[in-house]
Amino acid sequence: MTKLADFSSADLRYVAYGGADGKDSIYFNGKYYLLKYPKKLPQARAKEKLSYTNSPTSEHLGCEIFKSVGIDAQNTILGTCDGKIVVACEDFIENHPDNSRLRLQEFNTMINSMVDFELASGTRRTAELSDIEQVFLHHRRLSQIKEEAICAYWDMFVVDALIANFDRHTGNWGYITNLDTGEINLAPVYDCGASLFSQLDDRFLIPLLNNKGELNNYILNMPTAPFSVDGLKVTYREFLNHGCNENMQAALDRVVPRIDIGVIAKLIDTCPGLSDARKEFLLTIVPARLEKVLVPAYQRNKDKPLSYSPPKKEPLSDRIDRAQAAAKAAKVTKTTERNNSQPR
Repeated sequence: MTKLADFSSADLRYVAYGGADGKDSIYFNGKYYLLKYPKKLPQARAKEKLSYTNSPTSEHLGCEIFKSVGIDAQNTILGTCDGKIVVACEDFIENHPDNSRLRLQEFNTMINSMVDFELASGTRRTAELSDIEQVFLHHRRLSQIKEEAICAYWDMFVVDALIANFDRHTGNWGYITNLDTGEINLAPVYDCGASLFSQLDDRFLIPLLNNKGELNNYILNMPTAPFSVDGLKVTYREFLNHGCNENMQAALDRVVPRIDIGVIAKLIDTCPGLSDARKEFLLTIVPARLEKVLVPAYQRNKDKPLSYSPPKKEPLSDRIDRAQAAAKAAKVTKTTERNNSQPR
């Protein structure tokens, strides 16, 4: 298993990064990195299920899963700083030889510059899918890479559906532009910290695995897609099952056959900083999302058998059924004890 790096003595740099979570700029082993800290919740919410203490490991694993299917993603290193698990995300602009002339252009800036089009999103944070498609089709900056950009977006969407990314808004992906030449290229996939249910506290994972109904809700109905359709939010599964978007279907055809759940299981099992409970949860939910969300959409109306091999362990259904039976037996026992204690 890879060890956690120690960033406590890394040299600090002065690159400013935006975003809501705690960040710093460091120079480590000859490269610039954006160091991301886990988000601390207000004390009033300490007992809720929501917790962002796992966002660094989700950031790292999310990027590694993208790479495992052949999609360029940000290089990351898990480590510790000030007693916390953090993730160092390689700064692909600062580390480029021409960094002084390169800029990251996030997709939302392109939506904002579409002044000649009436956009459906308005001021909403969640973009309307039709607006995203308008940018791909008509924005002059993307004209040189239009087809490549469309394919990359939908490939990212498919993997985000697999890893349950809650936060792929239009400020969390983009392009690298050259200020001198105007050349534009795809940026690596970045900002995966809200994937893999990083907001779930480890204490709730085993009870969730033992609750078939709630677990299926997490598999099938969470989260919502990173765009709205006619003003309505939809889940990844709802949009994938609708099957009306040719670019999405083409991405399924490209990406799903490249998903190797055995490789992903190894990434999870060897990831430092994960509790045993979170490993068990991820080794259950990621294969289940592939099987129940992506594969049915991939195979819809097509005779395309897919070789699907979950990790070699007791089948999910058997583990859930056994846990459900145990929970039912415990409930019956408690009911019997309560009835026997009633005065007659």
